[in-house]
Amino acid sequence: MRNLTLALLTLTGLLVFSQQKAQATEYPYCNHHVIGWGGMLEDCLYTTMEQCRAAASGLNGWCEPNWRLQFKNPDPEPAKRTRSRRQS
Repeated sequence: MRNLTLALLTLTGLLVFSQQKAQATEYPYCNHHVIGWGGMLEDCLYTTMEQCRAAASGLNGWCEPNWRLQFKNPDPEPAKRTRSRRQS
């Protein structure tokens, strides 16, 4: 019984710690529309403005470029490492 418990705990630990973190995909266009009594919903699921406008047409919404992508650096320059001189 002890070996079974230890095996289950080991398996659970391996499964939990081997999981990769989820990565969200940011698309370039967002659909904004009003829901309920003044609530607003933002769907950033569109790759083209035409797709966004087609989805917004039945929802009384509008489309805009994704504001999150304006602040995202697509290719950050790696930090340069400097060598320190050894004192002799």
